[in-house]
Amino acid sequence: MIAVGLLLGSRRGFAALALYLVEGACGLPVFSLGGGIAYLLGPTGGFLLAYPLAAFVAGWIFDATRSTARTDSAGRAISLAAELVLFAGV
Repeated sequence: MIAVGLLLGSRRGFAALALYLVEGACGLPVFSLGGGIAYLLGPTGGFLLAYPLAAFVAGWIFDATRSTARTDSAGRAISLAAELVLFAGV
């Protein structure tokens, strides 16, 4: 999901992963054990629901650092911020 935010940007990354969750909620077997709204309300639901937010954060930080020289530490900051958002959903 971090890669989605980095490649698509904050808004499109959020939209892509929100659509992924909608597809799964509608019953398409996109999750590891199938699909359905009950899957989103299960034990891993918070982790899945945090995907769009983590992609948004990763894309937003990446876009904000676009004008400055990106270093290895900037990449680590992007990853850390997105992972913190992701694990806050758990």
